[in-house]
Amino acid sequence: MRFPAEGLLGRDAGADSARRPRWGDVAETAHQLSPAEWRTLLLLARLPLLWTGAVATLCGLRSASRVHAHVARLRAAGLVDTCRPSLWPLPWPGRGHPPRLLYLTDAGAAAVALAAPSGAATDDGASGPATMSGDAFSCGADRPVRVAPLPAMIPGVAHRAAAYALLAWLARERQGTAQLLGWEMPWRGRQTPGALGGTAGVRPAGGARTVTLPAGAFLGWRSSADEGATTAAYVLLPDLGTAPVAAFREALAGLTVLAHRWHAGGATAQGSGGEGVACAQPGQPRGGRELVIATVGRRRGDAWQRLLDDVADVRGLAPLPVRITTWQRVLGVQPPRVAGAGGDPLRPARVRPTAPSPARLGRNIPTAIVHGSTLAAAGVRLRTADRMLLDLVGRHPFLAVDDLAALLGWVPAAARRRRDTLVAAGLLRLFDPAEASCPDAGEVAAGLTELTPEGVAFVAAQQGLSVARAVRHNGLVGGGPAQRAGTRLSRARYVLVRHLTHTRGADRFFVALARAARLTGQRKAALVVWRNAVACARGRVRPDGYGVLRLDRHRYGFFLEYDRGTQDAAAYRQKLAAYCAYRDTGRYAADYAGFPAVLLVTVDTQAETRIAHYARTAAMNGEPLPLLLTTEWRYSGDATRSAHPPGPLGPSWRAPDDASRRRWPLPGTMRTTSE
Repeated sequence: MRFPAEGLLGRDAGADSARRPRWGDVAETAHQLSPAEWRTLLLLARLPLLWTGAVATLCGLRSASRVHAHVARLRAAGLVDTCRPSLWPLPWPGRGHPPRLLYLTDAGAAAVALAAPSGAATDDGASGPATMSGDAFSCGADRPVRVAPLPAMIPGVAHRAAAYALLAWLARERQGTAQLLGWEMPWRGRQTPGALGGTAGVRPAGGARTVTLPAGAFLGWRSSADEGATTAAYVLLPDLGTAPVAAFREALAGLTVLAHRWHAGGATAQGSGGEGVACAQPGQPRGGRELVIATVGRRRGDAWQRLLDDVADVRGLAPLPVRITTWQRVLGVQPPRVAGAGGDPLRPARVRPTAPSPARLGRNIPTAIVHGSTLAAAGVRLRTADRMLLDLVGRHPFLAVDDLAALLGWVPAAARRRRDTLVAAGLLRLFDPAEASCPDAGEVAAGLTELTPEGVAFVAAQQGLSVARAVRHNGLVGGGPAQRAGTRLSRARYVLVRHLTHTRGADRFFVALARAARLTGQRKAALVVWRNAVACARGRVRPDGYGVLRLDRHRYGFFLEYDRGTQDAAAYRQKLAAYCAYRDTGRYAADYAGFPAVLLVTVDTQAETRIAHYARTAAMNGEPLPLLLTTEWRYSGDATRSAHPPGPLGPSWRAPDDASRRRWPLPGTMRTTSE
């Protein structure tokens, strides 16, 4: 029997109930499934939005072609369906489209409910066959089924797929048939408050302290039926480069303390909470778990190692047992042919579904997957370019259409179409000039764009962070004027709106730099990094932005200081002294491969001369800063001064001790971030 594909991409919740699957029909279809098809179905209940290649690895099948056949039969029966959301920023290998992601339909969730034993313990300690988490329905009084909020998974699908890819890579690293014995997403480890010693940032939870990381897994391998199984427990941290490594400092500090307790024999590595599913096999992972980090490159991997060493040194403990790898290694190799592939799995292959109660045989299965969600509709239909636009507006709100086009390398008409589409989807809004308090609001604030509250939630999930952590570490801003006052998000937006003229002035420099890089004629010349003021602030060093310019295969890092001539001499001296201390103490090495140049842009020639004098005075006490100054009209043009402006890459800069104009970047100032 073919059941309708309801749920994530299916028909509305109000569809004709006569076309909906019934318990009796599902029970009849479930009895006809083969053991391999059951393993596929149960795996998708644990890991929704998985692809066939990973299913083959985690189900112990010899090739993905067999999984395609099983999935085709499950789709024909209406138990499984597929979707293809954009997976940006997952660095998926190859030039083709990312694979289709599999998920259970309502009928598939009901079939899993029929197969799960009554009262089985789930990975998160709950009872009942938890196929996923969410609203509940049941095929009998003792068979509740909690259903996955699939729409809520779509915004962060890249991070979910990255965790699955890392899990499949670990499953392939040993010989034998791999079996997923336990899975939590997110993984949570708990310990008593005294054991953690008041670790900063580890929040209390019901008398205990909880450490939260993206995922945790318990894997087993068996080469043959005669040999014993080997097992290993992992904490997974897939890093797609969407957040600074410092965003995980608190969690890794708590995990370091937990690892110390594990190796001392005082705790179990079994997490609690998160997405758990029934684990019928005996034996749970006890003792230590290995932390596995997959990141975007060797330099960022070094940053992870420095962070782990630092949090261990601060607490006087041994560093975590960690393995750091790159996505090129995880995704860029084919699964090896291992001896013993196709051996017996670690748990019984045959799953015998239980028939529902006679009173329920003719009843419809209730809608399991949430319908009509804005996040679901937008997340499935958005393209990679739409996600990039949302991320740019979230980090740098109040940009005009021409600014967005220049930064993303689009034509203005295409940028306008995509912006209008996202406005209609409820993820972007147009800024009302009446909300600004600056005197020239009508001119400065016309046509600017920011995220809606739904857009803020979408971008935070896309970055793999909560809204609060995305605001704190990435400077996520938006939500409009109607959001709740007093939050970090509302305060950040208030500061930008209150000083909108300053905000737009700093943005104009980065936009002009992106345009100038493309006009050089070099194929790869571009502004490759732009961090806002929150993301690059370190103590008293608070620039208006940080950027990395790529020219001639080299990268040049810089801090931007945009000055409107409103500060007094003491404020300028404090600002320059903070930069000098940041450089002289070596604290910059935790974030950058070398100390970046400081580019100071003013709107007044007299202010430029004043600041040059202050910089010369500060240099008398030590090594001078790599500081260059200019006035905005020198590179952007002015009707009364320059009809042909040279642009920010032209000879419009000066040093504090030399009034002659020069170009930037200067030879020998190559800098790049260390992450």
